[in-house]
Amino acid sequence: MSDNVSKITVKIGGMNYQLLAAENETYIRKVAAQADEMIRRVMQNNPHLTLSMSTVLALVNAVDEQYGLRREQEDALHKQEEAMNQLSELKEELMRCREQTWEIKKELLHYQNMCSEYEELLEETTSIEADEVSPKTETTETTEENESTDHNEIKHLEHFQQTMLDDLLS
Repeated sequence: MSDNVSKITVKIGGMNYQLLAAENETYIRKVAAQADEMIRRVMQNNPHLTLSMSTVLALVNAVDEQYGLRREQEDALHKQEEAMNQLSELKEELMRCREQTWEIKKELLHYQNMCSEYEELLEETTSIEADEVSPKTETTETTEENESTDHNEIKHLEHFQQTMLDDLLS
């Protein structure tokens, strides 16, 4: 007998067995106790069965339980795989959203710069109009026409600026 194999005596189904095992003795005793318990339960629930019939039925129950656990494990692995695939898809979506956000930020900066430029132009236009002095020889009608035209240009610039802001916010 090799050094790593040990002889262990266990009781299963009311009979003593000597088992040779390379595993830990505590583990072997737990397995034997579980087998004994399974046989005892079958015999308790079916008192008319012989020991060998109870042992076979306990073995069938154990194999059924093993298959059930294997199915559960396969289901869990399948669910894990699906979750990993979903995680991968979500990470890709997150990257797309980050890229889209970056593009929106660049566009927002562009529109902010445009608004600043238009505000400067509006201020220049307003200051030029204020600096211009109307000659006193002009008629009142000409002055009123110029003021109306200037007022329309300012309204047009203000409307354009508002449109740009609306585009930016929508």
